Amino acid sequence: IDPRNYFSGETLLGKVKLSVGTPIAYSRGLFLHFRGKESVEVSQEDRDHRGERIIVDRSQSVLSDSSTISSGRYCWRFSVVLRPNLPSTYVDYFGFIRYMLFTSIDDGATHFFSIPVRIICPLTKPIPP
Repeated sequence: IDPRNYFSGETLLGKVKLSVGTPIAYSRGLFLHFRGKESVEVSQEDRDHRGERIIVDRSQSVLSDSSTISSGRYCWRFSVVLRPNLPSTYVDYFGFIRYMLFTSIDDGATHFFSIPVRIICPLTKPIPP
């Protein structure tokens, strides 16, 4: 994907590129995941307060029509529509809101790559022309 900021409501467009030396066997397929997570941790006197929540967790199949990826180079296009109400990416000492795009084979245990996605949610909508 283009390494820029994205606005909530936009569509992420990109390509999954894969170079395979040794054939890879799989049972369910190759998947693209878009995941957003928020976390907070605050220490107060002798107590720690922690919280985590998944904001968005979407998966889409990139390849599911065979059980082996043969040696070679591959490229698949993808698009992910961002919900219009996603909160902005945020990182601070006490917590964060982060979004990641990554690929996996089968159950998500094998990751090929992950890339952070920066999202901005405008406080007000622009006035139409």
